[in-house]
Amino acid sequence: MARIWGEPAWVLHSRDYGESSQIVELLTYHHGRVNALARGVKRIRRAGRLDVLTRWIVAWSGREGQLATLTSADRQGIPLRLEGVALWAGFHINDLIRADDW
Repeated sequence: MARIWGEPAWVLHSRDYGESSQIVELLTYHHGRVNALARGVKRIRRAGRLDVLTRWIVAWSGREGQLATLTSADRQGIPLRLEGVALWAGFHINDLIRADDW
């Protein structure tokens, strides 16, 4: 089982899983796209959720090719508040990165 620490990542997509967790898709610098379970992330009142299009420093454990378990996530800087064309462009780039056919 691999343990990765201090990896820069962008959250590409997140979806709720159960009452308090989320499954997040990350784009990482050294490991490419990683899917991870963020347990209890919805219980954190101030942080709330792992914001899409926001840079994080993350740590996770798990086997390659399987759903990893996110063990820490520290937001880097302030969340992007994109509007109008910038928001559209951000989501479009996000969709291109997430596409499986390239």
